[in-house]
Amino acid sequence: MKNLFKIIAFAAVLALPLAAQAQNEPQTKKGPYVTNGFWDNWFMSVGAGVQGYFGEFHTKGDTYITPAFDLSVGKWITPVWGARMQVAGLSAKSATIYANNPFVDGRYDNTYYNLKMKYMHYHVDALFNLSAAFWGYKPDRVYELIPFVGFGGISTYSGPSSNELAFDAGILNKFRISEHFDINLELRGALFNQRFDGQWGGNRGEGIGSITAGITYRFGKKPFKRASELMTDLTPFNKRISDLEDELAASKAKQAALEKALKDAENRPAVVEEVVETPYAGTAVFFVIGRTDISAEGKIVLDQMAETIKASNGGKFVVTGYADKETGSAARNMQLSQQRAQNVHDYLVSKGVNSDQLDVIAMGSKENPYSQPYLNRVVIVKK
Repeated sequence: MKNLFKIIAFAAVLALPLAAQAQNEPQTKKGPYVTNGFWDNWFMSVGAGVQGYFGEFHTKGDTYITPAFDLSVGKWITPVWGARMQVAGLSAKSATIYANNPFVDGRYDNTYYNLKMKYMHYHVDALFNLSAAFWGYKPDRVYELIPFVGFGGISTYSGPSSNELAFDAGILNKFRISEHFDINLELRGALFNQRFDGQWGGNRGEGIGSITAGITYRFGKKPFKRASELMTDLTPFNKRISDLEDELAASKAKQAALEKALKDAENRPAVVEEVVETPYAGTAVFFVIGRTDISAEGKIVLDQMAETIKASNGGKFVVTGYADKETGSAARNMQLSQQRAQNVHDYLVSKGVNSDQLDVIAMGSKENPYSQPYLNRVVIVKK
């Protein structure tokens, strides 16, 4: 086990000069970042190298160093955090003093026998991009230092059966060579029950340490966006607020005119006049991306809308929720539009509107009323 820890420590020492070099690069603005879509920023890696098995008698046979192979598929959820699935292995060698060990592969000398195990180590890892965490997201950074930890299982695939839970940790050194390809140097250690090699007793655990070099192909690549970038230009929102204020003023004037006409009609009982109702054009309440709570500006709009609805003598109004189709899945967008429309309904009811006058409809992102994505995170109330 001491040798296993030495390999992991050696990996860390190798990475230190590279990490120090990254420290000298210009400071890049840090997150938080918006999580990407499911099919964005995936990668596939393949690597080969050497590995060593560390058990009770691993230094007593022909060798404990063998070729290593690994195949990985993973995804970066943010520039800092990712996950991957990996299969590694081929064969491991060690030694034993027991001739009846099921993995014996010939005698080494009068005391020890060689062991050989054909195995696969399958595991899931959490990836932490140390370079992006400390020095900010930079898509064209040449070198990145990525520690990882994970768990899974280790099993033999030929000969006697042996299966154990396994925990792994290591360091992935990533070198960018093009937009879609990286060269990687991976140093990994795995820890599992000592009985895996057919020997009981001795160490509490055994392990495999490996060093592999390989290539990574990145697909579904899409640059990450900071949350602050999504609403840097507030001009469209300010213009829309101004338009809504004008609309509120017009609505208030229209309401005053209707009230005056009604009062005049009541004062002239002998005159029968037909009142033609002017259709209401509708009121829009806008939302922040991914949010369903009503802003202070939205509540001002809805306060006036509530008065208009209450003055409509039982008229029916439709509350329609939308979500922009440029972000999120269809299911998530339907959920957002439903909750936004329901929140507007509930707010109007809290202001004295009869719930029977309101019909709630969720459109999700299948229809967008406006051409700009940020304007389609909206609920429209109209007659």
